[in-house]
Amino acid sequence: MMCVAAAAAALTGCSKEEATQDPALTGKEVVMSVTASGADTRTQIDENNKISWQAEGEALYIGEMIDGQAPVFRYTNDQDYKLAGDGSASFTVSFTENTSGSDYQYVAVYPKSALITDNYANYEKVKVTLPAEQTPTATSYDPEADLMIAQLIAQPAQASELKFAFGRVSALAKMTITNLNLAEGEQVAKVTFQATDKKLAGRSYLNLATGEIVELGYYGASDLLTLDYTAVEGLNPASFPVWFACLPCELAAGETFTVTILSDQNKSYTKQVTLTDAQTLSFISGDVASFTVDMTGIEGEGEEASTARIATLTYAEVADLTCSYDKSAYYTNASGTWEIRAYKQGNLQLNGSKGYIKLPLFAQNISLIEVTTNSTTATRSLMFNTENATSNPIAQAEEGSGATSFLINVANEAGNYTTGYLKSSGTLQITGITVYTGSVLLADNIAGVAAAGVSDATSTYEPLAFTESDDTKATCDGTIVTAASVDTDSKTITYSVAANKTADAREGWITLTSAANGTTTTITVSQLAQVSSYYQLVETDLTDWSGKYLIVGHGSTNCFMGVLDGTWGGSANVTITDKQIGASSDVEPYVCTLIKSGEGYLIQVADGNYIASVSSKTFAIGPEGGIHTITFDPENGISLTLANKYAMRCNTGKFRYYTSTTGTAVDLYRLTD
Repeated sequence: MMCVAAAAAALTGCSKEEATQDPALTGKEVVMSVTASGADTRTQIDENNKISWQAEGEALYIGEMIDGQAPVFRYTNDQDYKLAGDGSASFTVSFTENTSGSDYQYVAVYPKSALITDNYANYEKVKVTLPAEQTPTATSYDPEADLMIAQLIAQPAQASELKFAFGRVSALAKMTITNLNLAEGEQVAKVTFQATDKKLAGRSYLNLATGEIVELGYYGASDLLTLDYTAVEGLNPASFPVWFACLPCELAAGETFTVTILSDQNKSYTKQVTLTDAQTLSFISGDVASFTVDMTGIEGEGEEASTARIATLTYAEVADLTCSYDKSAYYTNASGTWEIRAYKQGNLQLNGSKGYIKLPLFAQNISLIEVTTNSTTATRSLMFNTENATSNPIAQAEEGSGATSFLINVANEAGNYTTGYLKSSGTLQITGITVYTGSVLLADNIAGVAAAGVSDATSTYEPLAFTESDDTKATCDGTIVTAASVDTDSKTITYSVAANKTADAREGWITLTSAANGTTTTITVSQLAQVSSYYQLVETDLTDWSGKYLIVGHGSTNCFMGVLDGTWGGSANVTITDKQIGASSDVEPYVCTLIKSGEGYLIQVADGNYIASVSSKTFAIGPEGGIHTITFDPENGISLTLANKYAMRCNTGKFRYYTSTTGTAVDLYRLTD
């Protein structure tokens, strides 16, 4: 059995290369035990430089290559992890039993998340990653960033027990921050270290057989490290260590690095350091670089908490920022400071676990978040969370393909949230964000009011996060919307709109205000233009049906187009308002003319041909049409029936002739001047 010591980590970063799955287990399995011990096998350093493995949760990848064939990588079973009293650690890992070889070569990569699995031919060019986002403790670096590889072990038979010795690829740093001017009660939330154009994190190629670095930062290289201290309490601003791991590199005299400290009060403290004379800052594999950054005289920028009741951020505001998934960009406006980790491509693009937009810190609780987007290509969930994660979101909104807006109701969730992250379940292109804090009046705009106007029509509103009684009142423009009132018990808005006697559409407004809760919102009321002619739904039996019509499926908006769709009659959706369809060039090709012929009517389509049906279900259009009798039924629609008893009916949005009651009868909309 094979027992291995290493530290577990979560895979981070983004890539165009998809990681492959571990190969499926086939044949008899042999369980190997790997033990890790010795000075080079270590995952944490404390203030006294004591190095030790974690008590639990360690995992790593082990590779097995037999007789020069393609290696197989399997990860250890963290449930079997054991930490011995002498500081060594053990794991188990399973490989398919193979006793036919003569050359077995074993390697290991720590942590498990560092290896990018792929179809490797050998150990000579293997992909590994070191994350740009790390979570150190008060006394040590993040084990998930501690990239180590083991010295290759070769033997003539398949192993049952191995002992690995590890060497570090990552360089470690202990950056001591001194004289940080925090206010009383203010805590360090994040620390960033940036060395422009240096490859501090990202993917690299390693030769696991020789332990050599083939290429550093070949993909997704980042010159910015973000160190999350939100879970660390009690850091002394007079002097505290900031631990991190990075890829090996060097800063020479004249080069600069920038340290930014972000606090839980939405303040940022930034210090740029330029190396002078013979100064160098070397990050060397396996070594610890110790240096100090004095923050004396650095004042925090940004408000402690934004007092904005309505906070907005648009892509137009931040279009000139350098935005990516690999490093944070910060933008401050009247709403506060927004932290952006999104790919910029004519929008702010989120993509599942990649990236986020962190909201400013607000003085009042967040109630509602409205996000506008480019049209979605598939169903997406937009999530609000207190952590940078898509799992267990506080609140979310899901919209289908083609959606352009998301409304996340935070006020209805248990808890008080003054900041948080916006995350997406998939690719989502954000154009604007509006955050409402405190009490909110939520109401939809009113669209499509008929030109004829309405009296005492109703809509609804929703009060969110009201702390006082609902005293909402309504006012209106008085010209287009002539009256508006509110029933606070039923949350109903009653309004009237005057007739529009012009040929142009127009807009009025209704404003809702709750003085007790200090909130207001304005509803846009859109009214259609008056049309000189239109098609009116026929609701009574006519003595003479001669005239021009639009034929529509009963109770639907599916209009017969006057052409065939295979053996069906084609259809298109039309807009029906107050039982009228406006006459326009759009519907002109769909107009059918009913022509009196004996005791019935011919139906002529726009191109001059006539409708007939030569057999059951077959819809025909040609020079000779069938005579239809018309039966009016105010409940079930109008029956257009031929002598052979076939009747025109609408089924699945198209038109056919049936002797049965499949689908629905039709409605006739008659041209009225």
